Amino acid sequence: MSQADEPIELHSELLLDIKRVNYHKSYLASIERAIRNGADVRGYFVWSLLDNFEWNSGYSVRYGLYYVDYQSLQRIPKSSAKWYKALLTNDTYIDQPIGSKRNTNDTDRTRHIKH
Repeated sequence: MSQADEPIELHSELLLDIKRVNYHKSYLASIERAIRNGADVRGYFVWSLLDNFEWNSGYSVRYGLYYVDYQSLQRIPKSSAKWYKALLTNDTYIDQPIGSKRNTNDTDRTRHIKH
């Protein structure tokens, strides 16, 4: 039985995707440094929104921010989806631990970089 065929209860560890969160944190911190050093960065896109079919690996790898149960097509947000949403809605900073909220009195840090 492959991951794609197993019930979601067996994959709760897939929903707690700390490595993916840390990857995006690191990548976004690098982008922030590049912008501060003068790079013309126009955007950032996460791959992928949903678990999907990858040409080299089929359905065995799960890169998405949302877990997809391929039998029922139910979509369940992973920790990375929750963290990314908090980042985009300005509730957290890139380097904050997962689940922690932004201090609204913290005026010297911003999510958006002005240049």
